[in-house]
Amino acid sequence: MEENVYEQISLLEERLNTSIQLKKENVFQLAVLYDQVEEYDKALGLYLGKQLREFPPAIYRVGVMNKYGIGLSANEFVFEECLLKAARLGHFKSEIELAKHYIVRGSVKKKVIGVIGFTKMIFSIRRILKTAKNFDQAY
Repeated sequence: MEENVYEQISLLEERLNTSIQLKKENVFQLAVLYDQVEEYDKALGLYLGKQLREFPPAIYRVGVMNKYGIGLSANEFVFEECLLKAARLGHFKSEIELAKHYIVRGSVKKKVIGVIGFTKMIFSIRRILKTAKNFDQAY
């Protein structure tokens, strides 16, 4: 399987290096592949690059990397800011992860969750619990 990952990386890198315009999804896919092979500096460079700067799944991933210190120093503040930004852009998984984070941390306050609203947060959690069979595979 790891060979296949490196083949995919090579193909996407070749397309990127030959100035073929890649869609955001393809650049994101390349960043995720770098993540899988633990080349975090390259992954982070793509996540923070021009093409993915406003792409919610990439913003979410930068947040997760900051939360757990993957490829950089752990920073909970940056984690929260990234997830807030992605949630504002409509990224559902960011909304849920942020809500879980605030609940676990014990800081569920209207001012903190203003971006999605307390009621929306509760309904989002109910919806994900009822409908998501494989939540971890979503971006």
